[in-house]
Amino acid sequence: MNDNPVVLSQTYFHLHISENTPVGTELIFINATDKDIGINGKVKSISKTFIFLFYYNRFIIQSVMDIHWIIFVLEIQLECMNLMSYEIISFFFVFRLTLVSPLDYESEQSYRLTIQVRDLGENSLARFVTIDISILDENDNSPQAFVTFVNPLLNNSIISILENTPIGQILAHISISDQDSGLNGEMSYRIEQGHEIIGIKILDRRSFLLVINHLIDREDKSIKIENLSLIIFDHGKPEKSIELNYQIHIIDLNDSPPKFNQSIKCNLDLNHLQNRSLDQPLFQIQAIDLDLEENGLISYSILPPYENSFIIDQQGRIFNFENLNESSYHLQIMAIDHGKPIRLNSTYDCYISISTNDHLENFNQPIKIIIFKYNYLLLLILILFLMIIGLIFCFYKFLFNQRRYFKPNKTYHLYVSIPRK
Repeated sequence: MNDNPVVLSQTYFHLHISENTPVGTELIFINATDKDIGINGKVKSISKTFIFLFYYNRFIIQSVMDIHWIIFVLEIQLECMNLMSYEIISFFFVFRLTLVSPLDYESEQSYRLTIQVRDLGENSLARFVTIDISILDENDNSPQAFVTFVNPLLNNSIISILENTPIGQILAHISISDQDSGLNGEMSYRIEQGHEIIGIKILDRRSFLLVINHLIDREDKSIKIENLSLIIFDHGKPEKSIELNYQIHIIDLNDSPPKFNQSIKCNLDLNHLQNRSLDQPLFQIQAIDLDLEENGLISYSILPPYENSFIIDQQGRIFNFENLNESSYHLQIMAIDHGKPIRLNSTYDCYISISTNDHLENFNQPIKIIIFKYNYLLLLILILFLMIIGLIFCFYKFLFNQRRYFKPNKTYHLYVSIPRK
């Protein structure tokens, strides 16, 4: 008669399994016996067939020993004990619980499996095995970041920052998360590159801001920023991290005026100006603007009052536009950029002096300069003056020559006797 229920070695199991447990791992063995014989002593699970029974598509329970193998093993053991009881030998069963698909702590942290075991006889009594499986979290998830920039990125990778942006200006809001738990889900972050001008302002455990923490001067070559590298890492072992990389583009402002090269010598002393051609430059100046594009494009001009006497081209070469008739000139040269909305400029002072010689050997040189530099009226006055000088000179020579040929009068004394014949 089927009067003996199935006997289980243990009715409750609590397993702690890592989520990285490989598929195919044998998790637990369950022993079941029945003292009845025949069909009343054969044990099965809740399924019609106990060989393949799935739970949540992750686990399978199946028999691992058939009855013939059990008889062989137990016969040897009982012979040693001088026992021969086929009642016991024939109905001993072992079930195995096996993992058949990967576990994921982040999707399911625990499982409860209930296995019903009964024999195949009529009016069989069911026995139940409860298995609680707790999944142990492993650091198998990297941190995630959700970044929102205040201004759109160029090509999804270039951050545009306006030069002279105020300190504290917000660039982006970043939220971070990690699906792991415990230390595996605790996160930290740091700026690997770009910390010279960009800093972090913490909002809470899972969010922070990227802000400007240094005044940006694009022309300052001591601070060279090209990339931003932000690293977010968890505290698990081994550590997992992500790295966010961006390029930084500094938008140029017209904040640098042109600067003249101070080594240029434009203080000239000219004493051979009559031999200089008008298409030959007197000197050349140079100015540099560190801004970009239109902000760095320079034009030159000469300020009054000598803007009509001299001309300067776009290469900075200075020409005398007309003959020079003054002894010295103070030139103010202005360099102005083409920036918007305000054009910046600077000036440079140059001095030109015209030297003259009073030596006799160079007497004709000033006369020659005067003739070519003054108008026709002055030339006429000069010619008349020379003619008067010539006439006076000729009259003086005439009087001098006449005196040489003048004979003095003879003197006669009244008391001198005139000789007689």
